[in-house]
Amino acid sequence: MAVDSAKVQHAHPETVRPGCESQLTQMLVQRRPSVIIAVNVVDVIVIVVDAVVVAFVVVVVAVVDVVIVVVAVVIVVVAVVDVDTDVAAVFVFVVVVVIDTLVILSAIS
Repeated sequence: MAVDSAKVQHAHPETVRPGCESQLTQMLVQRRPSVIIAVNVVDVIVIVVDAVVVAFVVVVVAVVDVVIVVVAVVIVVVAVVDVDTDVAAVFVFVVVVVIDTLVILSAIS
């Protein structure tokens, strides 16, 4: 019973003599550094995108805080001018709901 040495070498790559590796093996060995670089680049991109999203959310929260302060000032002015307090309460409720909706939408996107 004859054994084909080529089949044995492909079935057991560790038995292949140096210099007789397949083209696929050579390509994988040559491409490995570029794969590592690509993975590192993807990691950097993910970190940068995360940082941008966090910065955006922080800015949105800061803007929301400023708007809440403005609304508080409006409430005081409305109370001093003696406008109906129900109108002021509805106004504040609508503004807060709109602000919260914008914050949630920005955090989701």
